[in-house]
Amino acid sequence: MDKDLTSYSAKSWFETDQHGTLLSLHWEQSPVSLQIGQSVSTLFEQAPHQLTNVFSRLSTQPQVSIPLPCRGLLLLLHCKKTPAGLLRWEVDSSIPADPYTGRSEETAQIRECLTAMDNCLSYLLENSLENSFEQDMANNALNRCQLLMKHCLNMERYHQLIHGECCPQLRRMNLRTFLNYLTQELQRDSRCSQVKTFASRDNIIIQGDPSALLEIILNILTNSLEFSPADAPVTIRLERQEDVAVFRISDEGCGLPSGDVTQALTPYFSLKPENGQRAGLGLGLTNAYLLCQAMGGSILISSKENYGTTVLLRFPIDQSEEGGDEVGGRDYYSLQFQRGHFSPIQVFLSSLGPPRSGDGPSRQ
Repeated sequence: MDKDLTSYSAKSWFETDQHGTLLSLHWEQSPVSLQIGQSVSTLFEQAPHQLTNVFSRLSTQPQVSIPLPCRGLLLLLHCKKTPAGLLRWEVDSSIPADPYTGRSEETAQIRECLTAMDNCLSYLLENSLENSFEQDMANNALNRCQLLMKHCLNMERYHQLIHGECCPQLRRMNLRTFLNYLTQELQRDSRCSQVKTFASRDNIIIQGDPSALLEIILNILTNSLEFSPADAPVTIRLERQEDVAVFRISDEGCGLPSGDVTQALTPYFSLKPENGQRAGLGLGLTNAYLLCQAMGGSILISSKENYGTTVLLRFPIDQSEEGGDEVGGRDYYSLQFQRGHFSPIQVFLSSLGPPRSGDGPSRQ
């Protein structure tokens, strides 16, 4: 049914004992020299926190997925315990991740963000905003500040993820409740009027991190809205396919050229204009991919130029019979996602730019 969707599959693997000593190796193009009997710590030289994270998380989880920067690549490792008490590490196809790529763009974005905020605050302090023109100027400056702040937050999250400084906190969560919360929040703003959501009537439970899942979906939704006509629908469907929960996010936008589908998850790859208010760094979808992998899920992308794009988020359904610990309720999400002035929803809305002319008042 989804044969045209692309993703990454494990082609290499190795085994270690529980201390990280290499016991077997099936990896033809390892970026570092690995020898049987040696520690795999050399693989983690650019992100030593990740090795500590793996061992720590394996004490409570049967499998751990992490992104790992290594010699100009971004490796995706999946580590799980074997019946024999060993650790099996599977290596997904890597994506380019030169540690110096994008640094000049990051520096420029941070400098622009700080300058824009400084100018905006100075303008607000020095002017009374007595007429609509001044108010529009101030609103435009604030929108620009929020957009640049989103870029800075994406940079921070990307570096946190690849260096092991943050990882999803998995709990039992009801995806239908989650989607209901997201739908209500999006309906508050006219810029999201084209977004339609559909959920299975069944309660679908996964082991997930609500904050991370929100970030994943909003990053994908940002691209769908920015590359779609104002009157074209963008849909989010929650489905159950046997033992897998699926979010299907589809748009009817300009789509991706065939060669760009495989690059879409590469850090700093962006088709947004290099200049202008809505220019991007190309980290949003990368972060979504890394967070999805860390939650034990996968991202599948299908796109046809001039016809639109579909992104599937797939997560294993939690089959346990546990109860009582399930995350749920709109109040929980409202409190969980509040992060000062820049909540994930607010940052997402700011990335869409100011409301279009003729729209009603936006959510405050």
